[in-house]
Amino acid sequence: MVCLLVSKHTIVIPKFISLLLDGEQSRDFTFIDNAIQANIRAAESDVTGEAFNVGCGGRVTVNELVDALNDLLDTDIDPIYDDPRPGDVRHSHADISKARELLSYEPEVGFSEGLEQTIPYYR
Repeated sequence: MVCLLVSKHTIVIPKFISLLLDGEQSRDFTFIDNAIQANIRAAESDVTGEAFNVGCGGRVTVNELVDALNDLLDTDIDPIYDDPRPGDVRHSHADISKARELLSYEPEVGFSEGLEQTIPYYR
């Protein structure tokens, strides 16, 4: 005998799982100076007709971003999770190998240093 439990509340399990996983989306955040450097290198190079990814070459989750900001701002703010935007990718990581090879690009400002340099602007 097979017994299936079907309820109008069956959506609750997927919803809870999704909410508990929120904040683990990741992005390759980069500081504006890195983008400027890459553009200058591209303008001064002999390379034409190419597209490049520019980033730091790593991923940072939204939860890690919140932790880093809490540390730098000496706060203890918990994030409020919301549904992801339609079509939003879960993980994003810039492959900067082509920019490294053709433009000699290396990110000069890392994630943490970029946050440290950004905060005074907002203060």
